[in-house]
Amino acid sequence: MLKKIPDLNERKLISQMHFCLPPHKVPCTAEGQYFIADQVWVKYDEDGVILDMIIIDTKLSSKSGITDGQVIAKQNVGSSLMFKRNEAHEVNQAVEGGDLPAKITQGTDIPLSKFYILEGNGTGSLENVTVK
Repeated sequence: MLKKIPDLNERKLISQMHFCLPPHKVPCTAEGQYFIADQVWVKYDEDGVILDMIIIDTKLSSKSGITDGQVIAKQNVGSSLMFKRNEAHEVNQAVEGGDLPAKITQGTDIPLSKFYILEGNGTGSLENVTVK
């Protein structure tokens, strides 16, 4: 993955983030108005301002197909997606447990620079993945 994302080690990993799908805005609670990203890799500047994000969603098999929400989100690369709170809290910690440079609050538009789908080989493991 580092070949595709050379600055991965400069990003903070957040899992299961919810985003409104354009043209919807928060609270975007109805089915089809939002999607949940498996992995979101956020890059901050030295002042704690979000520069952009990369989304990586995982499928255990290429036969799984991608959801309508993933299709819409992927079409917004180069634009931004609006963060939607999950369970009434802001995101303030990365997966590895460290604090983020700044909380991500509901309604924050985050520039989406890349969207990848990782597909497993259908055996239930992600040992041999295809990046799309």
